[in-house]
Amino acid sequence: MNKKIRLRKKTVLIALSFTAVCAASFVLILLVFTTIMENQIAAGAQKAIESLADAYASDDTYAMEEGSTESETYFGQTASAPLMSALFEDESETEEAVKTEETAVETEADSDTYGFDDTYYYAQSFLIDRNMKPAMFITPSERALAVWYASHRKTNGQVQKTSVEGRTFYVAETEDRFYSTDGTYRWLLYVDVTDQQHLINYVNRIEIIIMAICSALAAYLGIRLGISIEREQDRQKKFFENASHELKTPLMSIQGYAEGIASGVISDTKEASRIIMSETDKMESLVEEILSLSRLESNSVRFSPEMVSIAGMVNDCLVSMEYVIEKRGLSVRLNLDEAKVEADPALFERALTNLISNAVKYAKSEIELSCSRTHLIVRNDGCRLSKDEIAHIFDRFYIGPNGSTGIGLALTQEIVRQHGWRIHAGNYEKGVQFIITF
Repeated sequence: MNKKIRLRKKTVLIALSFTAVCAASFVLILLVFTTIMENQIAAGAQKAIESLADAYASDDTYAMEEGSTESETYFGQTASAPLMSALFEDESETEEAVKTEETAVETEADSDTYGFDDTYYYAQSFLIDRNMKPAMFITPSERALAVWYASHRKTNGQVQKTSVEGRTFYVAETEDRFYSTDGTYRWLLYVDVTDQQHLINYVNRIEIIIMAICSALAAYLGIRLGISIEREQDRQKKFFENASHELKTPLMSIQGYAEGIASGVISDTKEASRIIMSETDKMESLVEEILSLSRLESNSVRFSPEMVSIAGMVNDCLVSMEYVIEKRGLSVRLNLDEAKVEADPALFERALTNLISNAVKYAKSEIELSCSRTHLIVRNDGCRLSKDEIAHIFDRFYIGPNGSTGIGLALTQEIVRQHGWRIHAGNYEKGVQFIITF
């Protein structure tokens, strides 16, 4: 129980680490993006305000002779002298004059003279008196802006950022040189950056959604990785436990016979020596298979692929097992095509030897081998496998009914995988079959 809890905690820690790294990366990107955009907006707004302030400070802005039709600045817009008079004489004439001047305003805006810069930030203005109250008719947003500025004014004319009436502004003030020479009125200059601010917020929301999706994906991948690591650790632990057990059994037998010979308890030293030799061979074979499997999994085995005949390789393996096959009285059925595959001869022979020896061991009366350019099939008429045996037959040290070390088939599977092939175990009408797909 404690083991399972510890492994589960490890998986959670890995998942949290993946999620934290992913979230931290997105938050950093979000902060950098927001900072850069805010700085660009602030720089553009300040440039637009300074441009309009410079226009008000210029002598040319207010230079107008009697009856002149030259342009003058009014409320942060461009207006001609007749329009200035209309503003104070007749409201209906004012509206007509405003319509007449709309084209001129757009033209002046494009010329980047009064409030536009290369980032398209547009500065506007309206008059305020000494008490920071609007001097003429203005919009509700401008009135709210004037109220805010009255309590947040900075005497050095510094550009400030604020949000009023649900809109975002950059605001500053400058002197008026036309309506009053005694400082009665001042111009309040502002840039409305609400649309730009909305764009930043929209992008931030999109990025937060992406961050949430990626964090969830990172958590899922972390859990999968943690589970994989836990399974691998558990598999390695079982591997060493089973390897120790498999090595301990022949060692105990060797030790027992050696002690019997040394103490004189065993008189038949020839038979004892034969058993010791047999157990030593088992240990040597097991150790060799374990080392071979370890080298394959660590990619330390150097492959030397060449075109080899499948039928020739099968016949060579059968020759080496001819004595055992005859001793058990098995018949061998062959259906071999003259096909070739690219393989490492030594490793391919080892995999075939393991499969054929396994078939010989469990067969009742016959084994069958067939091959083509795409498949190699090794069959025996032994007892059919259960679902659990089929699922674990290639596991290291899995020992089924009448099994031995349980390492040979695991080594075979690894050799097949290293060649880029597939191996499958299953039942057929007479018994058990192993199929290698090239």
